[in-house]
Amino acid sequence: MTDTTNPAAFTELVNLAARTLGAGVVAANDELFAEKENLIVAAAAEFRPHTFGHKGQIMDGWETRRRRGAGADEPHPTDFDHDWAIVRLGVAGVVRGVVVDTAHFTGNYPETASVEAASVPGTPSPEELARAEWTELVPRTTLRGDTAHEFGGVATGASDRYFSSPHNLNALGRAVVMGEGWETRRRRNKDNDWVELKLAGTGEVLAVEVDTTHFVANCPGWASVSGRDESGEWFDLLPRTRLQPDTRHRVRVAPQRPVTLARLNVFPDGGVARLRLTGRLTEAGRAALALRWLNLVPAAEAEQALAEAGLTASEAASVAAARPLADGASVKAAVDALQPHDTPDGEDTTRRGAAIWRLLGV
Repeated sequence: MTDTTNPAAFTELVNLAARTLGAGVVAANDELFAEKENLIVAAAAEFRPHTFGHKGQIMDGWETRRRRGAGADEPHPTDFDHDWAIVRLGVAGVVRGVVVDTAHFTGNYPETASVEAASVPGTPSPEELARAEWTELVPRTTLRGDTAHEFGGVATGASDRYFSSPHNLNALGRAVVMGEGWETRRRRNKDNDWVELKLAGTGEVLAVEVDTTHFVANCPGWASVSGRDESGEWFDLLPRTRLQPDTRHRVRVAPQRPVTLARLNVFPDGGVARLRLTGRLTEAGRAALALRWLNLVPAAEAEQALAEAGLTASEAASVAAARPLADGASVKAAVDALQPHDTPDGEDTTRRGAAIWRLLGV
């Protein structure tokens, strides 16, 4: 049976293949027995025995027809014959783990599977995706029937995750049920529960929202929020504040020094549906995000973005080849190394500098 009692830590991160983010299954070579769209259904796969349609047992998953060889003398498929499906992720992101779940497929699961990924801007067609640059995430691996195969891992930072994941706190939208929030077990000592969140970038927090929607008898009594600046010092963003059950608590806070991490403390324990920290990135924070993006995208996409910002094709290729670029100094060094060197009037230096500022803010 599929074991869901002790999932890998990375499964608590954002599901990039979620329909709520805009994901979809754009193509598959075959889906005769069960539709490809079942691959990204949010709920766990169900099985209803002896439920038959015109094509056999109805399966809550993706199932293709059985493969055959080239003819009577070669009735078996070759080792390279395979089925495939392409999933469009809801948002671009870095994949920290993959789950290939063969739940309820016992005599009809695939023998092996592999997973590849590509970064393609815009809304490409299946034909355009076939020509994309694909990177192997999971090599061809033997599978078992009725099993959730987990590939990857990540660390978490929270005092407790007994009932539900702390990653739910910054999920999109509002929680529909209690299980979509973060809930800790009952405290048996005089400590309190907490969770730390890494912010998208260095920025100023201007408002805090602590949402206890659906938490009625298990709402924390109080909560506070702290921020940590780049020096490592922690300071209060929201002092210890009384919470009400099933309520969205919204508080404006005075602008303070920029923060990189935030810590939610709940006293003594309980559940919180969502935590929202509204604010603005610093100039350095915006530049760091832009540089991180440039380092992660495929070379062709990086070259295209640099060229659209104002570099020549050869200059864009040279800067893209110098990645990863750690900081603004690394970007400047890569730009200064471009050939040919500047003309006496400095026209190339001005153009190159403007292009980098336009794209990266450095």
